[in-house]
Amino acid sequence: MHRNARPAPVPPPAGPAAPVPVRHAAPAAANGTGTNGTVAWDDFIPHRVGVVRAGRGKVALPTRTGRVDPKHHVEPLAIVGHGMGPHKDAPVSPTKPPRTPLPPVVRVPSPTRGAFDLGGRKLIFVLGGPGSGKGTQCARIAVELNLTHLSAGDLLRAEVARGTPLGAELNKLMAEGQLVPMAVTIDLLRSAMSASPNSAGFLIDGFPRELDQGLAFESALSLTPDAVLFFDCPLPVLEQRLLKRGETSGRADDNLASIQKRFRTFETQSMPVVLHYKAQGKVVWVSSAHAVDTVYAMTRGMLMQRFPQWIPEPGLKLDGRPLVFVLGGPGSGKGTQCAIIREQYCLSHLSVGDLLRAEVSSGSDLGTTINGYIKDGQIVPMEVTLRLVKQAIDRDVSGSHGFLIDGFPREIGQAVDWERKMCIPSLVLFYDCPLSLLEQRLLKRGETSGRADDNLESIKKRFRTFQETSMPVVEYYKALGKVAEISSDATVAEVLHKTQDALAQYLPQLKPLRFKNVVFVLGGPGCGKGTQCAQLVEKLRYVHLSTGDLLRAEVAAGSAIGKQAEAIMKDGGMVPMDMIRSLLLQAMRAKPDAPGYLVDGYPRTLEQAKDIVLLVPPAHVLYFSCAPDTLVARLLKRGETSGRADDNAESIRKRIDTFQAATVPVVEFFAANGVLREIDAGRAIDAITRDTLAVFGAA
Repeated sequence: MHRNARPAPVPPPAGPAAPVPVRHAAPAAANGTGTNGTVAWDDFIPHRVGVVRAGRGKVALPTRTGRVDPKHHVEPLAIVGHGMGPHKDAPVSPTKPPRTPLPPVVRVPSPTRGAFDLGGRKLIFVLGGPGSGKGTQCARIAVELNLTHLSAGDLLRAEVARGTPLGAELNKLMAEGQLVPMAVTIDLLRSAMSASPNSAGFLIDGFPRELDQGLAFESALSLTPDAVLFFDCPLPVLEQRLLKRGETSGRADDNLASIQKRFRTFETQSMPVVLHYKAQGKVVWVSSAHAVDTVYAMTRGMLMQRFPQWIPEPGLKLDGRPLVFVLGGPGSGKGTQCAIIREQYCLSHLSVGDLLRAEVSSGSDLGTTINGYIKDGQIVPMEVTLRLVKQAIDRDVSGSHGFLIDGFPREIGQAVDWERKMCIPSLVLFYDCPLSLLEQRLLKRGETSGRADDNLESIKKRFRTFQETSMPVVEYYKALGKVAEISSDATVAEVLHKTQDALAQYLPQLKPLRFKNVVFVLGGPGCGKGTQCAQLVEKLRYVHLSTGDLLRAEVAAGSAIGKQAEAIMKDGGMVPMDMIRSLLLQAMRAKPDAPGYLVDGYPRTLEQAKDIVLLVPPAHVLYFSCAPDTLVARLLKRGETSGRADDNAESIRKRIDTFQAATVPVVEFFAANGVLREIDAGRAIDAITRDTLAVFGAA
């Protein structure tokens, strides 16, 4: 610089707003200065004492200068003191005046760098707005899945409580309302994860709050989260929860204005984190607007879907066969659909209610215990129910292709218990139906059912119970993508078609039964249909199945079905539809490669006809019509040698009357569908045979 050049004036220094770290370049100046060993911002600036005139008097005040050139010293502007009298001269201070020190210097370590080895364990960030319940859910999930639950806030508070040097510095920062450096939080998380080597993974609760935190975490530890668990909850629900909590929590921020502000902060700062990881396909999105138990089930189930290694070992041996829960309100028709698809897909149909009642009827010790619970109006313990279902599945030797569990689980706790001890269901069939239609159906059923709960008041109560306890189960499995929702506000056939579509979509391995050339053969007792069936078997190689013969075979075998059927037939009554249908389809399944099937004497009622066509639509229906008197004469003649108990005049008349009353609507039903072929059976056998074969083009 030229020696005559004037240096630029140096402005007086301004005090910084934040602590200034002490530099090692001036250790001597720092030692012993300030108050109580603290360092003020101006400790390294030379001091001069000046006199400032105030009014007519003089006030001695200290003034400071910055770094100046001694040859060109310029006196700084005076600083007017406060509270000094206008007419008195204050003495000149010979020493430095007292100064207010800045806060102590906080020393924060740099973040530890280097990859963190998870060793196959899973890392999950957990996010959600205030009141979303993420802390509650994390605590429960961590216990069941053997995860370590880490909260960044808890780790910071724990470090302070331990009284470590870092904790002391953190305490000072938080006391002053300053943000804790990100590096500290990341290092605390690293240390906490290192201290939990035996857990299956980590739930990091409430972190990262901002995207920069997440990226810094990934950079420092050289890893990314395996999933981000996001508890989504609308603001009105959050407000309601937090205001309720505020009634007893005493928390100052549990008021409407603070809640809305905290929610906006979450939306602006934390939602970008969620969207960032959503773009990577890592977000497990859970609606936390439901009840706590439902949210827990959803969280648990979704995590197991993403990490199948966390699924508990199944307690059932299904050998790859699917297991389907069937749910629906009272009167939704789920029982009817189960009865049909059970046969069509060769499934075992288990009703928990039926299993409980059967055990009571058996008179076993367990049945006596169950009966005691029922009489006392108590719910049968879950372990008892699971035991009965497991026994029923283990006993299944029918070669079924899967299992239908009807009317179970009834509430969310049962669903979780089932999954823990048995298995995760393959599908949930949910039959939805409006209350008005349910009422109509159940009141109609009540006219003949004799059930005490088929009245309007009980129906509404049962519907409310279903909505409150069973719908959370449906919502849970919907969240897992396992629900096929089917409207049952339609005919049985229409609902069945929707059910078949659902099974084809969700369980394509299940194939419905397909029987070709099914022919129903109808006619009154003694019309000769058995004789004509024999001719068709000889000519066409069809399988001849007589429902009467099937029933008699069961009677001869002394089976439970046989004993029931024998009592009904002796009284001239009609054997229940379910019993006949099961026996018939069992016999047809035993001959899957037959060119055709002649079903002799079935269906006998319109209800049976509408039911069976859903399973095995007929190619033809042969109806051998004959006058009643001719039928009586033929049967009396047969009774002379047949030895059949029902070949007597009284039984014959009764059987003919029963046939006429029940079968005429069946004949009309098939005629309307264009498959009826009526043949006059009052003629000679040869003429009847010729017309019968002509139906098949084999005359």
